Amino acid sequence: MQWSTEANGGFSRAPARKLVAKPPTDGYAPEHVNVESQMHDEGSLLAKIRVFAHRFRSSPEIGWGRFELLETRERSVLAHRLSADVGSFIAVHNFAARPVTVELALGEVPEQARLSDLLSENVVPIDERGRAEVELGAYGYRWFRIVDSRDRRLT
Repeated sequence: MQWSTEANGGFSRAPARKLVAKPPTDGYAPEHVNVESQMHDEGSLLAKIRVFAHRFRSSPEIGWGRFELLETRERSVLAHRLSADVGSFIAVHNFAARPVTVELALGEVPEQARLSDLLSENVVPIDERGRAEVELGAYGYRWFRIVDSRDRRLT
């Protein structure tokens, strides 16, 4: 992403002929996509990347957890779990152009555990059999943390 709408996306004052690569000229050109214009826009690409980075840094299980593929009945959905001493992270991705609802079998979880959505304020209940129903939009994704009343991490 370019820094600003200035020449060369704000990266260099060099003449265009001396650049190793020219900035894009399409919908990703500096006048359309740049840090300066997106810094205070909560709906921007930059804001979304910041949220992802923050969630990644606050979830060590993403980098260190034990990977487990979760079965779904939807061929278009990839669901997986990363578990570590600090807890469990669940990611669910829909690769279809239509919304879907999937049931996730999470196995044994603490009593009154729930899925706390790390990208919104939503909470998805987990039933007594360790199952949860997750709704996904077309090409949608959700990131969750399994939390219970003893969990002290912020979500």
